[in-house]
Amino acid sequence: MTRRFFRAAIISLALYWLLICTLTHLPASDLPHVEVNDKIEHFAAFSLLGFLLNAVLRQVTRRHCDWLTLTIILIYGALDEWLQPLTGRSCEFNDWLADGAGAAAGVVLCNLARALWLYVLPAAPVRSSEVADKVL
Repeated sequence: MTRRFFRAAIISLALYWLLICTLTHLPASDLPHVEVNDKIEHFAAFSLLGFLLNAVLRQVTRRHCDWLTLTIILIYGALDEWLQPLTGRSCEFNDWLADGAGAAAGVVLCNLARALWLYVLPAAPVRSSEVADKVL
């Protein structure tokens, strides 16, 4: 991953996490009504969070980054649910389960995207002068 792409991934992760934190702590009456089950909203939101966090952590540490991603998001999701009653929202165990399932899906999608990227990305091209040196 190039340095520019890594910076973009970190900024995207930070902004998206800030957005999730803001939206989950607004009173329910201030949010637009969406015709989707809230568990699906949790799943979708945390799958993107899992994808972004896993992509960033994979560049920072290659060891156990999948488990680290899930652990961080499960702890964040529990804290998020626990603090929601302070803003007049409900704390639901099933929301936390949807958060965890979404995070796991995000990790899987990140790994699939990475594998596809490595499979499709061609090897670095060899300069013709290097080939000539090996032949001669």
